[in-house]
Amino acid sequence: MSTQPLTQFHKQNNQDTLQDRSEVHPPASSIAADVPRDQVIKVPCTVSVRPMFVYGSLMAPSFLAWVITGDPARTDVVEPLSTPACLHGPYFRSSVYGADYPALVSLSDGLAGIAPDTGGVHGILLQHLTRSQRAKIDKFEGETYKVSSIMVTIESSGEEVDADVYMWAGDGVITGKPWDFNVFVRDRLDDWLDIFSGMEMIGEDETETKQVGDSLHTT
Repeated sequence: MSTQPLTQFHKQNNQDTLQDRSEVHPPASSIAADVPRDQVIKVPCTVSVRPMFVYGSLMAPSFLAWVITGDPARTDVVEPLSTPACLHGPYFRSSVYGADYPALVSLSDGLAGIAPDTGGVHGILLQHLTRSQRAKIDKFEGETYKVSSIMVTIESSGEEVDADVYMWAGDGVITGKPWDFNVFVRDRLDDWLDIFSGMEMIGEDETETKQVGDSLHTT
C-alpha cells in the first residue's frame, strides 16, 4: 500500500517487530557448528507465520504476487494462500489524501464523523505464508502501518480466525471517505505494476541448515 522510496524496502527497519510476530529459531551455526560440512544440507523453509488480513492494494493477486515473488504473473503462488474474509467491528477503510492506498482505522480511537463500514471491511486472509513471504510484505508496508491482532470471518464458512492486520500509522491525512478497491484496480493498478517492474522485495533466506540423521533442525 505504501509508496515510500524503494531504497527503504531493503532496510531492516521492521526487523524487531517482525521477530515479535514470527517464529524465531536459533541460528543454524549454533546448532550444527560441529557437524562436518558434508553432513549438513539445505532444506526448504516451510515454517508458516500468523495469518494476515489485507484490505488494500495487496488484494490484487498480481500485485501481491510481485511483492512475494518479484513477478506479477505468479498469481499461482498467491491463490492458494488467499481466502476472502471480512473484518467486523468498529473499523473503517478510509482513502488517504493524495495516495492510492487506504488507511484502516479503529473508530475506538475516537475519530469523529466517521461511521464503521457497512457490512464490515472486506478483504483477503493470507494463510500459510512462509517467514520469507511475510518479511517481504512487512518491508513493503514499512512504517506507514503498524501490525495489530484482530478476528476476521472467512466469508465462505463463517469461521473466525485470529489474524494480523496493518493498521494506519502514517503521516498522511485520511479523508473519512471509503476507499474503493475496484477503482484502484481500474485506474491505478497497471501504473503500480509498471513502477515496480523489474524490482524485487528482499525476504529471509528460503533455506535453512539441517543436520542429516538428527532431529535437531531449524525448520
